[in-house]
Amino acid sequence: MALTTAQLRDNLISQQQAEAANLIALMESVVDGRLNVVNVDMTALAAKISAVNELLDGDETTEGFQAFQSLVARVLALETSSSEHALLIGGLRSDLDALGVRVTNIEAAIQEFPTRDELKASHEQSAQAFINRLWVGRTRPAGLPNADGTSSV
Repeated sequence: MALTTAQLRDNLISQQQAEAANLIALMESVVDGRLNVVNVDMTALAAKISAVNELLDGDETTEGFQAFQSLVARVLALETSSSEHALLIGGLRSDLDALGVRVTNIEAAIQEFPTRDELKASHEQSAQAFINRLWVGRTRPAGLPNADGTSSV
């Protein structure tokens, strides 16, 4: 199910708020000494907290908010292209089904016609029967070609 822009924005904001709450709880645990965390890179942690705050404050001029807007636009573009791809795939499936019917019809039609070898054998028999009929009652000289490629004896 595709989300609207407002629903997507609300979901992302609630996720960011939950992440901010988790970061604050983690920091409180570290400060209170409930966690034995040593060698924590406080600069990186502060940068993450700052990024979350920039995103949550709703100030459209901050870099974090602009990155958020960019992500929303990319997700919407993906949803649109996904819908377009689904339509294209549906069309391709219909085309393939139609081709399958044409192939089945062609195969059925081909089975109604003789093969090349069957035609060759039939023509040889017909030609030889015609030659034999021409010579009925007469002596056929040796060396005349037969329909099968041999010569008369």
